[in-house]
Amino acid sequence: MYKHILVPTDGTRLSAKAVKAAARLAKQIGARISGVYVIPPYVPPMYGEAAIYVPEITPKRYKELSEKEARKALAAGDNGSAVALFVRSVGVSDKQVEAMRHMPMWNGLEKLAPTLAYDSEGLGEGHALPAALLSRVRTPTLVMHGGAGSPAMRDAALAISEAIPRAELRTLARQTHGVSPTVLAPVLEEFFA
Repeated sequence: MYKHILVPTDGTRLSAKAVKAAARLAKQIGARISGVYVIPPYVPPMYGEAAIYVPEITPKRYKELSEKEARKALAAGDNGSAVALFVRSVGVSDKQVEAMRHMPMWNGLEKLAPTLAYDSEGLGEGHALPAALLSRVRTPTLVMHGGAGSPAMRDAALAISEAIPRAELRTLARQTHGVSPTVLAPVLEEFFA
């Protein structure tokens, strides 16, 4: 049936569960598995009701400055600041970062902070979608996003589904980035049937 499974991940605990489930499935059916790290397109940081417009800051330059500050924070042992800088660099607002700091997952993110240099390097210039790489995917691919999620996530899912030949795009109604397993399971069962 399926010989190769492509698993997108964004580094969250929920996507780690998806990777584990895909690995189990691949083992059961004797398929290969490949992963791709996926994030929404670059969005300049927003503060309050307005964006700060600085013409000299390109996505590439913003990434360079964020990485420099993140390296300083890691060198100082301030993993929390490094994580905050990284998630801001991929479009998470200050308000969302502050909320995340109070969530149980934050401790896990801080423990993973030393790997951020590798994540950022792997994402490439401007944290752009690797469309050329995705265009070579020949495995049946299901791309999903939560209908109640951010427009950036919707746009990223759409861009990914358009970059992968014959990919199927699904919007999971009333779901955000943290999709309920009870909503996800039947969609996956249908896709892999």
